[in-house]
Amino acid sequence: MHNGPMALRATALALLLAGGWASDPAPQKGDDKGEHGKGLGSIETKDAKDYVGQLASPWFEGRDSPSLGQDRAAAWIAAKLEAMGVQTVPGGEGYLHSFQRTVRAPDADACRLEPAVGATTGADADSDEAGFQMGRDFVPLLDAEGEAKGPLVFAGFGISVPEYDDLKGLDLKDAIAIFFEGEPRHNKTLEGPEVSPAANIYRKLTALKAKGAVGALVVRRPVPGDPDRPDGFPEDAGLAFRHTWATWQGERPDPLGPGDLPALELSLAAAERLTGAPLGEWAAELDKRGRPKEQELPAGEDGEPRTVRIVARLTSRSMPHPNVVGLVPGRDPALAGEYLVLGAHLDHVGVDPRGRIGLGADDNASGTTAALLVARALATARPKRPVLVCFFSAEEDGLLGAAALLDSPPIPIADMGFMLNLDMVGRGPKDSLVAIGARNDTSIEKTLERARKLGNTGIKDINTRGGQELWERSDHFEFAKKGLPVLFLFEDVPIEKNRDYHTWRDTPDLVEPDKIARAARLAFNFLWLLAEADSLPERPKR
Repeated sequence: MHNGPMALRATALALLLAGGWASDPAPQKGDDKGEHGKGLGSIETKDAKDYVGQLASPWFEGRDSPSLGQDRAAAWIAAKLEAMGVQTVPGGEGYLHSFQRTVRAPDADACRLEPAVGATTGADADSDEAGFQMGRDFVPLLDAEGEAKGPLVFAGFGISVPEYDDLKGLDLKDAIAIFFEGEPRHNKTLEGPEVSPAANIYRKLTALKAKGAVGALVVRRPVPGDPDRPDGFPEDAGLAFRHTWATWQGERPDPLGPGDLPALELSLAAAERLTGAPLGEWAAELDKRGRPKEQELPAGEDGEPRTVRIVARLTSRSMPHPNVVGLVPGRDPALAGEYLVLGAHLDHVGVDPRGRIGLGADDNASGTTAALLVARALATARPKRPVLVCFFSAEEDGLLGAAALLDSPPIPIADMGFMLNLDMVGRGPKDSLVAIGARNDTSIEKTLERARKLGNTGIKDINTRGGQELWERSDHFEFAKKGLPVLFLFEDVPIEKNRDYHTWRDTPDLVEPDKIARAARLAFNFLWLLAEADSLPERPKR
């Protein structure tokens, strides 16, 4: 859910999909008798736990819009839909229906990382590994543009505060400082387990400039804890540019740029090639020590200090953003033009300048997971009416994905009969949900109550009166603006009960997979009843 009122790289995604993502078995077809029960029985808590854990993986880097992490999450969802037997819809690239938005992005023709004197690429000059490539080895840092040349100086984590000073005694005049993102992973250093303001990249650039540095190289570290990669996630992940920075509910804003020095971000592997130093080992040692340690980089092949030239340039350009769209066909040809729509947003808010990732387990890996479970149940049960299944990007930026889909709909809006939205269904009492929009039509309330009792959903209470303050804050609202009857299933109200909403603390261990599965069962039952009904709810009078 986006906070407050109010790219898809097609080639890369095609390669990801072609690479074969691990997937679930396709549902088995059967006759109409008992198909509802088969669909309902396919929704299991173990799958909810698996899906939400993978979608909220740090490998997707917070699924910001746009970002390579979001692109890969979209590809992951598309692969799941294909394995479930959900069909594609004309007008997209498979399941992927992109829309464009202009954002700040790297100027690929201008950005450079060039060893000038005494450094080496660590590869044969004629090989594909020669040189340093943007998007594989380095990317510019957002709002830290410019050009600089100078000797490399290792600066630890680049932190300079009274209780932890990496820069004390360093000669940084006219140098390019190379340092690790974040801060030492030590339980007693700075603010202990919490990442402190001293880790902010832009604070570091200010301190480095005050010491005379002319440029900076920020080394990204592997995710702590060596988490499992999501199904099919590529081993050669490259390095993703961060188009925007996350900010957090209830926290004093960090500096978000501009930076005081031109800066590039490097992968750890590229940084070790550039410096000839075991930087991964150095970082681990600093983690263990919890205090600075001065380290001198080895000299270049000519015995002189390693010197580099960096160029960081951004430009404004139109970038694709992925909506993922699939279709569960209806079994009754006479109702082929009456579509139900199931939606959830796949994006979240990305990474902040301290390196903290907004995993977005509840917001909205939980809703995305529930929608996937419902899609599989529908594909198994084969309802009378067709169901369009949509996963939106850029919801957090103002419902942009839903608005874009309706601006260029894969099916006529006039053929859409109802929209059900799932956003944040993983926390709060696991036997209750809030149904926002139900009170707009008594027939919807009655259908919800029937859905609750249709088989063992595990839901005992549906609150149809609360949550009206959230009405404009998720994707269903764009459909309501087009005149469709809609329903928004949510976990609990008021939203302030969820103290981790829009923070880096929204992690998989804090959501309840059983509640997600229960929400999915209710949603499936509700859509099933609508799909089987003689008629759909009337459109609201405008």
